[in-house]
Amino acid sequence: MSNAKLRFYFREPTIDTNIPITNGTVKMEGFDWEFVDNEDDADAWDCGFAARVRAYAMGLPHISIPAFPNRKFRLAYIFINSQAGIETANELEGRRVGIMQWDNTAGVWARGALQHFYGVDLRRINWMAARVKKEGVAEGIRIEKIDGTGEADVLLDNLLLAGKLDAVIGPNLLPSISARDPRTRRWRCSKHFASRGTLPSIASRAPTRRLLPTHG
Repeated sequence: MSNAKLRFYFREPTIDTNIPITNGTVKMEGFDWEFVDNEDDADAWDCGFAARVRAYAMGLPHISIPAFPNRKFRLAYIFINSQAGIETANELEGRRVGIMQWDNTAGVWARGALQHFYGVDLRRINWMAARVKKEGVAEGIRIEKIDGTGEADVLLDNLLLAGKLDAVIGPNLLPSISARDPRTRRWRCSKHFASRGTLPSIASRAPTRRLLPTHG
């Protein structure tokens, strides 16, 4: 008897946690993977945590299962221009901080810790985004669209290196950090992890309701 096909959508099929699935190394008992290009064609997909919360609030017919293959300590993804003089979280206030987009899950976790653990007033930060979305932006938050095109990580990294941004909060390691360029560095944030000891979930698996009556 042949396996049922599971049409699955990965937003980021080439990141390290997803490659073993997309290259066929990891199998799933009872199903054969079929990878599709968008959520509308999928039976299930890799759903960012922030997007899932927003979908739930809107009453969309999605369900998440408790599978979290991507967990990271997101305060470690705050990157600083070495000459900016930023040592404490509150010193981000009044600075130019680059982001991919406001509702990026990595940024949601990092900003939440900055606000609720360190007491940072997010309204006092000059946010600059590679992509601008108006949905879900709290009152008093100012976001300026960055001029430029291309991959967001590269765009933000170039501005950080040039001193046109003081800091970047992003989902990925910036190229200059990977290259150990002395002009940029990670923000030192061990205090939060030492007190919490948790790695936040970044994504879950979200099957559509039409899949559950057959395979629920």
